[in-house]
Amino acid sequence: MKVRSLLPLGLAFLSAPALAAGDGPDFVALGLHAFNLTLLLVAIALLAGRKIRDAMVDRAVEVKRDIDESNRLRKEAHERVAELEARLQGFEQRLVDMKVAAEAEAQVERAGILERAERDSERLLEAAERTIRSETAKARMALRSEAVSLSMALAEERVNAVVSANDDARLADGFFSEVSRG
Repeated sequence: MKVRSLLPLGLAFLSAPALAAGDGPDFVALGLHAFNLTLLLVAIALLAGRKIRDAMVDRAVEVKRDIDESNRLRKEAHERVAELEARLQGFEQRLVDMKVAAEAEAQVERAGILERAERDSERLLEAAERTIRSETAKARMALRSEAVSLSMALAEERVNAVVSANDDARLADGFFSEVSRG
């Protein structure tokens, strides 16, 4: 044991009340107490010194191992946090990229839909114009046919009103004579 470590212990044994009473310190009793303490500490050091040292060394190794393990776990936790933050930032960027891509795709799809709608409307317009032309032509032909029928009926009526039965016979004879010559 070192003398420096015994000095504070020796001072602790000084009795403050005895000094205050005016009796000086009893150096003999104090010396005997110091001697007893020294013997006790030497006995403890000889008998349990190795075990105390081993326990202190074991405890120091255990504390060092715990500190190393704690540092390793802290480092792993920091790495994991950094990895998760990087992934989160990556997810946020991917989310932004996906949103931009979806908007671009929606614009392309919208343009495609508008283009198809325009083509369909043009086809419908052309089909409607063809149908109108066709129906107009049919109506004109039907009107012409009816006009011809009405003209024929009117002409027949006028001819019947103007031509008599004798005229009929004479015309028929003239027609047959022409046909027989011919």
